[in-house]
Amino acid sequence: MYNTRLRDEILEKVDLVDVISEVVNLKRRGANYVGLCPFHNEKTPSFTVSPDKGLYKCFGCGKAGNVFTFMQDYYNLTFPEAMRELSTKAGLQFEENVSPKAAREMSRQEKVSKALEYANIFYQNSLSDKIGAEAMAYFRRRGFDNAIIEKFGLGFSPAEWNELQKFLNGMNFSNEDLLDAGLLIKKEGAEKYWDRFRGRAMFPIMSPTGKVIGFGARDFSKVRPYNSPKYLNSPQTIVYDKSNAIYGLFQAKNEIRNKKYVILSEGYADVISLHKAGFSQAIASCGTSLTTGQLRILLRYAGKLYISYDGDSAGINASLKAIELALPLGFDVNVVSLPDGEDPDSVIEKHGEQMYRRCLDDAKPFVDFIYEQRKKNDELKSPKEKSDFVRYVVKLITSIPDRLQHDFFIRRVATLMNLTENQLRDLYRNKTNIENTVRQNENKIIPLRADDSRSDYNGGAGNPEQSGATLVSLMPEETLSAAEIALFRTLADFPEMMPYCVEKLGVSENNFESDLSKEVFSTLKKIHERKHTLQYIPEMEESDYDDSVVQFLIDMVMNRETPSDKWKDFYTTDVVFDRKKIVSDALITIELRKTERNLNELSSKPELTGEELQKVVELTMRRNKLKDSLNSTE
Repeated sequence: MYNTRLRDEILEKVDLVDVISEVVNLKRRGANYVGLCPFHNEKTPSFTVSPDKGLYKCFGCGKAGNVFTFMQDYYNLTFPEAMRELSTKAGLQFEENVSPKAAREMSRQEKVSKALEYANIFYQNSLSDKIGAEAMAYFRRRGFDNAIIEKFGLGFSPAEWNELQKFLNGMNFSNEDLLDAGLLIKKEGAEKYWDRFRGRAMFPIMSPTGKVIGFGARDFSKVRPYNSPKYLNSPQTIVYDKSNAIYGLFQAKNEIRNKKYVILSEGYADVISLHKAGFSQAIASCGTSLTTGQLRILLRYAGKLYISYDGDSAGINASLKAIELALPLGFDVNVVSLPDGEDPDSVIEKHGEQMYRRCLDDAKPFVDFIYEQRKKNDELKSPKEKSDFVRYVVKLITSIPDRLQHDFFIRRVATLMNLTENQLRDLYRNKTNIENTVRQNENKIIPLRADDSRSDYNGGAGNPEQSGATLVSLMPEETLSAAEIALFRTLADFPEMMPYCVEKLGVSENNFESDLSKEVFSTLKKIHERKHTLQYIPEMEESDYDDSVVQFLIDMVMNRETPSDKWKDFYTTDVVFDRKKIVSDALITIELRKTERNLNELSSKPELTGEELQKVVELTMRRNKLKDSLNSTE
């Protein structure tokens, strides 16, 4: 179990909008905020955040919850880890014990995270100690002062075989824990371990929240041992996924958000040098080529991308690959051209930050960059080379989601290639053919499984503004009526109305017909009796609430559409009397609907018994009375 007092304080003090705004560009819409969902790829914002309710909901993929579930799902944290992170944000004390007993009870993921945290402290202390003098001298030669060393948490791994192992064993971490963290290597077929990183400059790789998830290590010695790689990186672990990790993002995210663009470089030293020179939007992929996953993460911070790879052939090829990956995601892609054989680090070291600033200012749109590279390599001489270039670039252009940009780039290609008007029309026809092919592939019908994540509660609408008045439940072929939605929303938003509903009006599960409506009412009543709220339920470790019903309730209160104009008039008021009227009118409408259904069933029979005729009379009188009550202005 967890500290409920601390949980309550966090929910009270931490602003959900602030937390989510760190990774999602949110815009206010009424009382809520909306943005592109961070859990799936979408073009139309369907991710809604309610600061009043302390909840978020994506009407596209169905993800929903509170600030704890967001931290867990987005950053892949355990609940205690999420509490620790949020405690820091709230300025609250999060106490934990790393005694042998506590260490044994920690989850595997927590153990790995804690081991990496202590390993980073060990490497930093080693750099400051006399044993790290050579590594410190290396950093100084690179121009890294104390401030930049501290900003990026740079360190040093001693050359001995098991210095880190001994240190972390002394902190109650087992060798298995350290293997899980990627900090040790085990000899195959033997119980022999040694430190993975030895005698290297250490670059901690951090999550967007500043948690150490892995390391990059550089051999700075003038003569490396045989077969020793210059760079060595952490392996894939339970907390470190190379395809989604971005070096420097924690240090760069605020500046990226402020400047609205990101500088993508290749290596750790490039990122640090750029930050030191004042270009604090710089990041790099981690020990692997750029991935779509990394770009999607960056897209949450800025939509403009400057690719600043090395000026050699490998860097140019990597830039072309990055262009191909970034354009379909909607990035505004520009490429920074550096002198042959130079990288951002060397440009700044040799020529200063002003030289790099000029390179950045002169960055070329992707079309111009590709054209210049082909021309530089004498690959635009023959008709075939020219047509190959045009086809390649047109295919890239058609991958851009914003079709308004297509015309600008197509005309730019025509200008660069000195094409005639007829040739320009051919270009457009070529582009249209490519678009049609892509569109046909996108429009292929893919059957939905019952558990498909694309299913949602508003009939599949990805945009909450397109959802209808009737919410579709997780339970097959069951829906809630507009009156039931109005009633349940009121009880969820204003818990004080539950006693009025139950005690004054005598409402119970028997007032409802469908299993869904009975379950929803029963859950709301239970939430009220236990003094819970929807904001608290998603992160409860031990709960007898039905997850599907809770998610349904979150969907219902987060859905900004209202059942009808009549209910909207009542529901949006803050007057307590009107809340009571919502409840009473909704209950009358529910009873009226049930009465009319029973009456229609009897009336449809060809012959009625005397008892059935009497029932018809009673139902008719009841229907008329309910209608009079509903139409009453009293």
